[in-house]
Amino acid sequence: MQGRESTAQRFMSIYNNPEEFDDHLIQSGETLVIAHFHADTSGPSMKMLPKIKEMASQYPDVSFITVDVNSSEELTQRYNISTTPTFIFFKSGAKKETVIGANEEALENCMHRLKDEPSSSEQT
Repeated sequence: MQGRESTAQRFMSIYNNPEEFDDHLIQSGETLVIAHFHADTSGPSMKMLPKIKEMASQYPDVSFITVDVNSSEELTQRYNISTTPTFIFFKSGAKKETVIGANEEALENCMHRLKDEPSSSEQT
């Protein structure tokens, strides 16, 4: 039961404040962070929620966070979000890759590829 609570809590991490978002990325260290930029009024964003929740429970070693594009103009502009959903992958505080749209296969493939990728200063 405890695992479920922490998975739900981790998934429900909502960062609309840029400082809190940045702090989360820093504190996550080498943990893969997937930021789900969404809008409650977007059909494709809502379609992806069950998949994101499923992935969050299956992969406790990945941090899933959400950003409401209507509540965080600064983060939306910083990452040039023009379509929802948009998923941005971060590791060691650095942006690694982006998946745009409700593409479950691309989301999962990208996560698997980056999840176990070593984070080193040699990578750019």
